[in-house]
Amino acid sequence: MKDPKRGTLGRYRDVSELRIQFQCEYRFYIRQMQGEESSNASREGSRLHREVGMNPGPGRSLNASVMAIIVIVTIAAALLWVFG
Repeated sequence: MKDPKRGTLGRYRDVSELRIQFQCEYRFYIRQMQGEESSNASREGSRLHREVGMNPGPGRSLNASVMAIIVIVTIAAALLWVFG
């Protein structure tokens, strides 16, 4: 059991691995003690997240003409910078 990087005892655990392992075990313990029931706020938040995911809203996508204007202005600014 010789590891050239870690010495003769083999691979040691990093502190972060132990912290993550403890958190997962503690969450499992809490789930066992309290059950899997969710609160009203949690259910409402999940519903809102699903609703927003299905309906992205009006301000999220650009119109094709707006994109064309942005490209034209960018090219004009680049040409003025190069030749100006």
